[in-house]
Amino acid sequence: MSLEDDLRVVLSDRAAEPAPQPDLLESVRTGVRRDGRRRALLAGAAAALALVVAAAAPAVLSGRERRAAPAPAAGLVPPPWSVPGFPMRPSWAPGDLGSPEVVVLGPNTVLKYERDVEVLQAETGPIAPDWEVETTEEHAVDVGGRPATVRTADDYDGARPGDRFVGVRWRAAGGDWAQVVSLGTRTEDDVLRFARGLGPGTVAGRASVVAGLVPPGMVLQHHSEGSLCMAPPADVAANRQPYGLCIGVGGEPFEFPPSAEKVTVGGRPATYLAEGARLEVDLGGGRILDMSWDPEALPLTRQEAIRILEGVTIAN
Repeated sequence: MSLEDDLRVVLSDRAAEPAPQPDLLESVRTGVRRDGRRRALLAGAAAALALVVAAAAPAVLSGRERRAAPAPAAGLVPPPWSVPGFPMRPSWAPGDLGSPEVVVLGPNTVLKYERDVEVLQAETGPIAPDWEVETTEEHAVDVGGRPATVRTADDYDGARPGDRFVGVRWRAAGGDWAQVVSLGTRTEDDVLRFARGLGPGTVAGRASVVAGLVPPGMVLQHHSEGSLCMAPPADVAANRQPYGLCIGVGGEPFEFPPSAEKVTVGGRPATYLAEGARLEVDLGGGRILDMSWDPEALPLTRQEAIRILEGVTIAN
């Protein structure tokens, strides 16, 4: 089965599920990683697509393990971005869902509250977001004087008794899409109160994976607390899914595929797959720091790839 087949299977299986997009993308990440290992073991790897996703993960390097950022190697520069924030601030949010996470999906930005199976999520940007589940009812409302559409469903995969899906979507005054979706016990009135309370301001994001060196001309394409992707600006504008050169943490045993070259990154054992365009570092404890990219779009040398990961730290 090819990488493309893996992705089709994952997306088909999850199309009707209610999990927000970052969770769907974690399944895509698993398929991509499985495909990369299969290609390595066959020692005939074609270039793997660099499609890696956000995964909430523990810190890669503790404070005492952090190293000073390395001096730029040839062709590498400090990242031209900072930790992104959500470009609106809610005047009200349910207190029982805790602090939100800010996620970047291409040109769109997500503000996500989640606890157990309860989710409340806002998204804004030029690309229309997904509704996340198959809805059964639709009606018109207004949000801040803008015409909006509400969609609801009394059942969805993973719903508990009494859970309900509610989503509302509208175009903001500047032309961007805005959407709020809820999975769980929130009522339509709760969702509309949250949506109508989104106003001027910013909600600060947090970061765990922090890059110290990146290829020139790259901008942030995907970001969550546990991973990031970077790509040329034109690709960022067109792709809501994580794409480009991606760095993240996975909870898989570290292995040495026959076709991989054994290297070290920051003194840790690592494997470098030239044909598969992948670098994996053993973090211990069943965790891997990995980086993947499209070698045709971004022809990194082995040393450049190693220097990029040597510049990565995790902020506690």
